[in-house]
Amino acid sequence: MSTNRLSWIGVALVVLIVGGLVVRTLRHDASVGSRPAASRQDVVGGSPRPGAPESVHIAAPGEKIKSSVERAKVVLTAKGFYHGRLNGNFDIETQEALKLFQASLGRKPTGYLDKPTYDALGIDLKNPRR
Repeated sequence: MSTNRLSWIGVALVVLIVGGLVVRTLRHDASVGSRPAASRQDVVGGSPRPGAPESVHIAAPGEKIKSSVERAKVVLTAKGFYHGRLNGNFDIETQEALKLFQASLGRKPTGYLDKPTYDALGIDLKNPRR
């Protein structure tokens, strides 16, 4: 075969591989976005029960997360309480996840991010990497 023909075959293979990865990513994003939130019945003793919606790793160790709300969402996701979008918005899903988390600790489920809740989540408000 000629070099030109091999080049086109290589380009075609790259396009197919990249296209497959894009489709796979879109399917994954769609499945994660439609995951149901954890309910009180899904949480036993502060950790998700078997069969409850799974948590997903979303932040690399040492990765800087911008807002304290986003940091709370990351920890709540890791603990299996939150399954929504990871951003700095304090929305109803965040509030419900906080209520579930606070109730699992035996605290009054206010749904607010106060100092005791940040402490229970292990979030140091002075350290932006944690």
